[in-house]
Amino acid sequence: MIYFSYPFQENWHFIIDEEKYVEYSSVYTSSLHLLVSMVNTFEYNTDRDLSVIATNSSGPVYFNQSNHIILNLENKDNIEQMVFQLSHEMCHYFLDRGLKNGNLKWFEEVICTICSHYFLNILGPSWEKSSIDFLKFAGKSMPVYSFRNLLEKDEVPLTSSLTYERYDRQKNNYVVSKLIPIFFSNPTLWRDVPKLSEINSDTIADLLNKWENISLPNNKPAIAKIRSCFDYD
Repeated sequence: MIYFSYPFQENWHFIIDEEKYVEYSSVYTSSLHLLVSMVNTFEYNTDRDLSVIATNSSGPVYFNQSNHIILNLENKDNIEQMVFQLSHEMCHYFLDRGLKNGNLKWFEEVICTICSHYFLNILGPSWEKSSIDFLKFAGKSMPVYSFRNLLEKDEVPLTSSLTYERYDRQKNNYVVSKLIPIFFSNPTLWRDVPKLSEINSDTIADLLNKWENISLPNNKPAIAKIRSCFDYD
């Protein structure tokens, strides 16, 4: 294995089989650009270690005890897939141990999936203007990749006590489609996302009330909009 440090955070590493480095060098460079953008957006400061492991045999997954992210990349040229996976797993990393109540883990998956689509769409236009060919190529297709990944949805009643299996992707996509405009309109909301891991709640309504209470003043109206989406009882 070969290790590369991210220059802005020396205890964060990109790890790959040495024989695959040439093949996956574009993935490392793209991940560097993505992580810089995410750290700036979340305004996240940490001394926690992080290892991003590029493979094509398992994952994607984040292990919070070891701070390892495993990417499952089918194709070295599929930078869109890398952005989708890494932004999602980094959202889990920023949430550290995640939401405390198992009944609300679906909401953690929703937030992290929104994170994937947010960065695909935000970075796409800027990368399309890059002088780096593989970033330019990826930038053109990232919004399309996002759109296609949200096509399959199963409607679920957005009640104040909503709960379902956290990895039900089609239900997650439905909730994502309802909430993602709020994040696009309020990008500073990402700064308050890590605070979700501090809250003890039994219902989504209670979670969102408590999140609003501890959020930054300028983010309270956005969280109130999210809360209003779950008023159908």
